[in-house]
Amino acid sequence: MLCTGLPSIFVPDDHVMMDDQVARARFAEQRRAAIVPTPFTAATLKAALASMLDPQTRRRLQAGCRKLAVPNRAARCGPTHRRPAERVSQP
Repeated sequence: MLCTGLPSIFVPDDHVMMDDQVARARFAEQRRAAIVPTPFTAATLKAALASMLDPQTRRRLQAGCRKLAVPNRAARCGPTHRRPAERVSQP
């Protein structure tokens, strides 16, 4: 989500199995790149959704995403690293 700049509401799974989704969500929220309704209830989700309707909030989140986004380095590799079907379809 961060790479696309899409304003997002994260609802992390707080049962840590393979990764700490809460920590990752909080990281983005602390950097103004996402909203994390806490504690997750109908009321906090409703408030998060309402805040998404505000254009200023969406712009703030988009700016936060741009600061955290890591470019896709695979795109710089050129045509030799594209999937075979993509290479064949190119003139």
